[in-house]
Amino acid sequence: MKVHLMAADADVNPTAVGDLADPVAALAQDLQIDVLLDAMGSGDRLQRAAARSALLSPLTSPEAVTYRQEVLADCLAHPHVPRALYDIATRALEAERSVWWSPRFRPEMVLDRAVRVLTAQLEIIEELRALVAQHGDTLASPGMRAFVRTVRAELDDAGMAQLRDQLAVLARRDTLLFAAELAPDGQVEHPLPRTPMSAGRVFRRVALAKPRFSFTVPDRDEAGFKALEELRDRALWRVADAADQAAGHVHAFLEALRGEVAFYLGCLALHERLTTVGMPVCFPQPLPVGDDDVRIECVYDPALVLTTGQPAVTNDVHADAVRLVVVTGANHGGKTTLLRAIGLAHLMLGAGMFVPATAMRAALVPTVRSHWAREEDADLQHGKLDEELSRLSRLVDDLDPGALLLSNESLSSTDEAEGSRIALTLLRALTRAGVRVVAVTHLFDLAGRLYESGDPPALFLRAARGDNGQRPYRIEPGSPLATSFARDLYEQEFGPAAEGVTSVGGNRDRLEGSHE
Repeated sequence: MKVHLMAADADVNPTAVGDLADPVAALAQDLQIDVLLDAMGSGDRLQRAAARSALLSPLTSPEAVTYRQEVLADCLAHPHVPRALYDIATRALEAERSVWWSPRFRPEMVLDRAVRVLTAQLEIIEELRALVAQHGDTLASPGMRAFVRTVRAELDDAGMAQLRDQLAVLARRDTLLFAAELAPDGQVEHPLPRTPMSAGRVFRRVALAKPRFSFTVPDRDEAGFKALEELRDRALWRVADAADQAAGHVHAFLEALRGEVAFYLGCLALHERLTTVGMPVCFPQPLPVGDDDVRIECVYDPALVLTTGQPAVTNDVHADAVRLVVVTGANHGGKTTLLRAIGLAHLMLGAGMFVPATAMRAALVPTVRSHWAREEDADLQHGKLDEELSRLSRLVDDLDPGALLLSNESLSSTDEAEGSRIALTLLRALTRAGVRVVAVTHLFDLAGRLYESGDPPALFLRAARGDNGQRPYRIEPGSPLATSFARDLYEQEFGPAAEGVTSVGGNRDRLEGSHE
């Protein structure tokens, strides 16, 4: 039996969690993914693990994303169904764990545990059948409909009755029936287990009818008893192996069901948290990998909403036929927040989830990576520029065509001219190689040269600034400015600046600007 709720052609194990590689760990830190995962987990370890696996293992097929979106839409419309499925799978697996483990060196031990496990799970599996019978016809997505068909076909009335009969026979300890062939040298070959026949008979054959040919082992014939025991074990191992495999198949089905449904329960939890605050969500339109059009309406950072519990300012991003988005403007104007919002929206798109926006159309990205400005090396092994270049070098090796790089104040550790030259060369090389880049920068020389040359083509966004120096946190299309308005921040904290202290061109003010 296959679950296939997260993919049409395979079961997914989204709860298999390993350590994150350095670039992925850095991405999780920069985008504050843990805030999102805590909300999706709702205190359940498996839900959190399933969410992390899905977010950090993006799909690359629009059809696969659409398949998962449709199942999620079903879950949002009928939330009691995934919750009941998760509860059923969890209790069935707990019932299995309640059966004591047995050594596997004797066939009767293996058989006994397999029978007890299957018997313990039988009543809970009946609840699954009842749930499907009651709600199966209300589900509309291809994934859910396929799951309903599987349960109805594999766990039909006749099959369940046969399973009960077989478990009842296997639970008996008084009789073992098997057929065998006699080799020319008198050895027994190919012992095959047989079940007692009761159809058309008033009494079972094994209870009353004695075989026409029989033998009795004398009480003191130890060699005879040993030979009979070996013959019995040869036949019984086949029964024990078959029962053990059946228990293993049921276990694998329940594990897959619980793991895949855990992802959807995490999505339900996140959906409730965001919509309760009044923030919009939507199912995005996935485009093939490599498409250069990105249009997002009213996108916001869900981690910010979850942290503050308050609505967030939304922004639009219309990057048509470009691979580079350059964000400049006032300090503390919402640039980094927008960068996180774009990154999380792409990860949620790739996971087959809804996104924090009112509308989104974007290409799937096989890899999302981030390069944030870091504090200076505490061990004094590397200078800041050396550390930045080392991280950039590792990131470049990890980026394939269609990947997305989120750059926040990269190369701000050196002077304006040198940082701009390095960044310009890097951005041109990456975009020509098919990598999409969203770059927040205070390097005016870099932004100005990109804007004037048009190489590569780019969308330029700018953090808005009110006439009174207030930050509305709106990011709008606009050419780069030669100031980051650090004077505003200074005056907010310390009052009017001294005469003669003014903004200057470049990525810094004489009143030192601060990163968001």
